[in-house]
Amino acid sequence: MKKILSYKKYRSLNHPTPYIFHIQKDGQHLFYFGAKHSFDPRDSQYKKITAYWNAFIRATRKNNCIVLIEGGNRKILKTKEQAIRNGGEMSYLAYLASKKGVETFSPEPSAKYRYKKLLKKFSRKEIAYYDFALVCYQWNRYKDKPDFEKYVNRFLKADEKSSGWKNFDFSLKNMIRIHRGLFGKKFNENNKLFFHEILDPLGKKSVINKISLFEESEIRDDYIAGEIERLWRKGKHLFIIYGTSHAVRQEAVIRDFVSRQN
Repeated sequence: MKKILSYKKYRSLNHPTPYIFHIQKDGQHLFYFGAKHSFDPRDSQYKKITAYWNAFIRATRKNNCIVLIEGGNRKILKTKEQAIRNGGEMSYLAYLASKKGVETFSPEPSAKYRYKKLLKKFSRKEIAYYDFALVCYQWNRYKDKPDFEKYVNRFLKADEKSSGWKNFDFSLKNMIRIHRGLFGKKFNENNKLFFHEILDPLGKKSVINKISLFEESEIRDDYIAGEIERLWRKGKHLFIIYGTSHAVRQEAVIRDFVSRQN
């Protein structure tokens, strides 16, 4: 039985981006689009996503289909441009699926499962700041950045609710305080390189790198691949859109369970 490719091995590979693969067995289809995260409607990747989606619809005729989307369920927006600017390629796929009446699902670990795993190794302060840093990095990827405080506060409130932590301060002010404690310097929300470096799973800058590696190696990809297998065994046609690294790291596991199915 194959295992998820380690992040260290993944980083040693040369692969195209986006990373795309298609599996077919006994008339059942799995289309996987490993995307470069982009909020720019003019990005050439969106033509490739559209073409791949159209190929999926032709192959399956919309029968018994489901779309798997990274990072939680997405609000359906009215136009392609709105979808991409609001939520990148994930919201764009939700938009395309809604046009065809195809169900969408985000096969992510539950917040309860995730926090339970993380708290075995890291403190609440470290986990809260890690999640905050992910949002800061995402905000920096926008071509036209929305208001920073409004943007991050929406996620901080969601984290406060989903964590279930009592007596923990999820305010922006406290995140900045934790930042100073971890890094000993002033917080700069516009420092995209800084957030990229501290979130690198193989980086050595701080405990935040360790959390990133633990989440990618021990929590998310194994769980996601398990959900993909569960839906495949139900006979579903799957269109999956995740970041490139997930597609590359999960591919061998997916091909393995498909080949072993009777």
